[in-house]
Amino acid sequence: GVIHRDVKPANIFLTAEGPKLLDFGISIRDGDVRLTDPSAVVGTPSNLAPEQIQLTATDHRVDIYALGVLMYRMLTGRPPFRDRDAMSLM
Repeated sequence: GVIHRDVKPANIFLTAEGPKLLDFGISIRDGDVRLTDPSAVVGTPSNLAPEQIQLTATDHRVDIYALGVLMYRMLTGRPPFRDRDAMSLM
């Protein structure tokens, strides 16, 4: 499967057929060698799963976590975690 690694509202496009997930720029295929530096955090800080921030092994569950963050934002109108800047948030 494909791990998107950046599921967020800006990457969801609504069409007549239903929602479409866009921007696969930092996505990887499960089990593939990563092209990004393994010591680099990639993605939108407010949507990152803890394992992405801790730079541990990631799999499809990071996208499930980000989908949960997206659903929370849809229900409440705000992200589940907020801080002044990305470093404080992480």
